[in-house]
Amino acid sequence: MWNILTFMFSYLIPGLVILFALYLFIKERYLFSISFRNVFRNPRRSLITITAIAVGVIAIIVFGGYINSQFWGLRESTIRSQTGHFQIYKKGFNEFAVKKPYDYRLVDFKAVTELLQNDPIIGNAFEVIVPEVQFSGLISTGDNSTGFLGRGIDPDSDNIISSFDIMKNGMKLKGNEKGRTVLGAALATTLDAKIGDSLVLLVQTPTVGLNVLDVDIKGTSESFSTDYDKVLVKINITDAWDLMGEEYADKLTILLKKTNELDFVMKRVDQLIQENGLDIEYKTWKDLAQYYYSVVSLYEGIFSFVKWMICILIIIFISNTLFMSVMERVNETGTLRTIGTTKNLIIKSFIIESMIMGLMGGILGVFLAWLTGMGINSMNIPMPAPPGVSKELILSIRFDENTVPSVIFSLKLSLLTALAGSILPAMKSVKMGIAEALRHY
Repeated sequence: MWNILTFMFSYLIPGLVILFALYLFIKERYLFSISFRNVFRNPRRSLITITAIAVGVIAIIVFGGYINSQFWGLRESTIRSQTGHFQIYKKGFNEFAVKKPYDYRLVDFKAVTELLQNDPIIGNAFEVIVPEVQFSGLISTGDNSTGFLGRGIDPDSDNIISSFDIMKNGMKLKGNEKGRTVLGAALATTLDAKIGDSLVLLVQTPTVGLNVLDVDIKGTSESFSTDYDKVLVKINITDAWDLMGEEYADKLTILLKKTNELDFVMKRVDQLIQENGLDIEYKTWKDLAQYYYSVVSLYEGIFSFVKWMICILIIIFISNTLFMSVMERVNETGTLRTIGTTKNLIIKSFIIESMIMGLMGGILGVFLAWLTGMGINSMNIPMPAPPGVSKELILSIRFDENTVPSVIFSLKLSLLTALAGSILPAMKSVKMGIAEALRHY
């Protein structure tokens, strides 16, 4: 049922309205000229109607821009703090690495990296490719201990891929410095550790059994996820190789220059895997970001409900304004009928006037919505963080290609509402007797 209503509003009804407008323009073109002049004949009344329509358009577009901003921010935070655009593993890693993690390591990760970066088709699409060693164990200050999840990374490359992380205290890892670490801010709080404190990492390794690594805290960071910050330990990948006793990578995390190139890049990666017989597999951020999709699914339901509530209020508001506008002209309708103007012609004239005002209000609303969005963005209004998110958000309205559906929707709504809102009062005004209409004030 919902799909049928969506189809009717999105395609069927707008299509019929366009055909009806074309028919009137071809058969009774002079009505458009008369109706256009009627719009400006009473500027106060027309301005009220156009303003009502524009306000509705502004509400929908700005709200759509807010929704788009929230989804964009969550997506980019996920990509640029944890997952990258996609990750490459040794074949079987995702299925069997939990049981046998050391059997599914990318020992030839450098060769895979060179193959991707030197490819003539997609080589320029990559912003950075980061090898990563994953490990877990116990971390201790001497007084406090807890479990952690470690990431051995190349600091310079990781600073690019983790650009959405915020350093709460201290500094990020750089270059080839060893014996330093960056902790998740929540983990540092758990350990009651501060910048400069020494920590001991205790890890079970495949080659030397239990092994330890002494590190000093260089900084603490915050990502978009509080749970992630409770366990995060970052060290230089060379320290991770010393700790694990072997040079390898568990995965390659790849960040693209443009998110919208992901599908094109993945098709080429599939070709390279087949052509070179590579024993690897991959997952895109869409496969890895389950939290993102659960939040989007929840918010889309809430946003859709709010959006349609706004639409209902707008329809009532615009219809009421148009009703008053048409009924104010009952006396004019009676005058037209006394000189022989037919009822159908009067109704068509009212409908065309309403469609013109609907289109003008829609276009004005789009322009004012853009100005409103820019004004809101310049104010840097803080908002509380959603559940599970550690960073405070800034109210933002984002206008890009994903906002286009909201613009089209609002223009359709303004045109269809103006059309529908004019039919009933127009029919009511012409049903009055001529004498009654002439006496109407």
